[in-house]
Amino acid sequence: MKKLITVEEVATLFEVSKATVNYYTNIGLIIVQQKKKNKRLYNKEKVSKRIEKIRDMMNMGYTLRLIQREFAIADLAEVNK
Repeated sequence: MKKLITVEEVATLFEVSKATVNYYTNIGLIIVQQKKKNKRLYNKEKVSKRIEKIRDMMNMGYTLRLIQREFAIADLAEVNK
């Protein structure tokens, strides 16, 4: 299984637009794992979990701003372990 995937592959795999992937990246909801030849690469497993969680939270009525806060808190907790 391919571990790092491009913006285009993320968009295709999760049936979202490239603009959505770029927006989620810009606001910190999904994280670029590596940059190579002007291409952003994402860890397939991590981005999959994040997009799934974003969808679940949006279905529960969370706004993107609230999701950002929840992810920031979770990321901070992970760093401080």
